[in-house]
Amino acid sequence: MPNFDRHPGRHRTAFTLLETMLVVALLAIIAVIAIPRYNNSLYSYRTAMAANRLSADLAIARNDAWVSGTSRTVTLDPGNNQYQLTGIPDQDKKTQANTTVSLAMAPYCATLVSSTFQNNTITFNGYGTPSAGGQIVLGAGTYRKTVVLDAVTGHVSLQ
Repeated sequence: MPNFDRHPGRHRTAFTLLETMLVVALLAIIAVIAIPRYNNSLYSYRTAMAANRLSADLAIARNDAWVSGTSRTVTLDPGNNQYQLTGIPDQDKKTQANTTVSLAMAPYCATLVSSTFQNNTITFNGYGTPSAGGQIVLGAGTYRKTVVLDAVTGHVSLQ
């Protein structure tokens, strides 16, 4: 069989320009497909994580009010994407009398979109009953989660 190699006895040790351009083109196509999906899953995860944290903190405020027999207040601050639990010490900073959770910071990187509570305040009385029921909408990117507080029972659910 004839050998059509220009340089007999030498082995190719590099890629041709065509091979390199094909690999770069394939990587670009994969990136165009993968990056939006990754961002969507990241926004979905952040929204769910922020909603779960708020839900758990509302339950903590409710239970602490019931156990201590004193009222506990949760104040929402949509302008700063944070909320504060008054009278409940911060687990990370034991010296602080109140817990403040910033949803704008990592790991949440979410926004407190809206609240139906008057003055953005929820007060649980000594029996764990909230002052009112309502909804809090959280979001990241195009994803939204609604935290619903039942006015009668004080139970929290996610939608």
